[in-house]
Amino acid sequence: MCRYYEKKSYIEDVRNSLRSVVSDEKLSEKKILVTGASGLVGSFITDVLIEAGSKVFAAGRNPVGLQERFPKATPLTYDLASDIDFNVEFDYIIHAAGYGHPGAFREDPVGILIYSVNGTARMLEYAREHCKERFLYVSSGEVYGHVDPMTSRACYPLGKQAGENLCASYHEKYDVDTVVTRLCHTFGPGISAKDNRATAQFFRNAVAGENIVLKSKGEQRRSYLYAADSASAILSVLTSGESGNAYDIASDDCVVTIAELARLIADVAGVKVVYDIPTEVEVKERSPIVEQILDGRKLANIGWMKAYRIKAGCEKSIEGLKG
Repeated sequence: MCRYYEKKSYIEDVRNSLRSVVSDEKLSEKKILVTGASGLVGSFITDVLIEAGSKVFAAGRNPVGLQERFPKATPLTYDLASDIDFNVEFDYIIHAAGYGHPGAFREDPVGILIYSVNGTARMLEYAREHCKERFLYVSSGEVYGHVDPMTSRACYPLGKQAGENLCASYHEKYDVDTVVTRLCHTFGPGISAKDNRATAQFFRNAVAGENIVLKSKGEQRRSYLYAADSASAILSVLTSGESGNAYDIASDDCVVTIAELARLIADVAGVKVVYDIPTEVEVKERSPIVEQILDGRKLANIGWMKAYRIKAGCEKSIEGLKG
């Protein structure tokens, strides 16, 4: 049994998330593929779908690990770099696979871009023949703002932009029902050990009882959302979004600076925020976007409402990460 299912607080989060899904009855008994099911957002989506009574197929590079993590789902082997051979007809496909942390952008920018574009193209081609209702693509708020294609760090937002355009193109040319969701900065108990984003480091410091280290003044403003809310918002777009459209996964009242988030986490954990000089690598990995604030009005217009404020999400995350 997965350790998450032993935590009452996590089960409560999953049920609260499902209650926030618009027209959640549309998920019951549906055959749904989730790629990237082991990720922070993908794993929460998978658990919410299982709670909804969906027939979930969890896809990723480690099917044995997926079977252990999701004993009520069907594991499928999937990699962005490989051809697809599922041979399964799905009602919905949620394409959440990808590499979303700065360390990966630095280590393999070529692979990040190529696998992102080719992997999404393969999945859309599969959806053409094997998806009965809707294809949902999990994109990023990094598609907004100035992206310099002559920097390797741009591999991530450019890959997401291309994925969105592929969704739009398959919708127009082949009449594939596609929707796009653009994630804001998401956090939760499913943060992986490989995730080296600043937010992930803050939570790991907090759980270890260590001071939170800021490598800048932290003045950049960001939209943040707890994973349970990100999952319910994405599933609301799946059930109730308008075909061929993109939705920002954000709530307009969840915007803080990086420093303010660090202080929130520190207050919950009873530690301090300290400042340090960043390394050359850390500077290179930073997002060049100063103001990354997403617009949640379009999402709200379909009836979605968040269940957690930022501080409550921080408390839940720390509780879940303590093991």
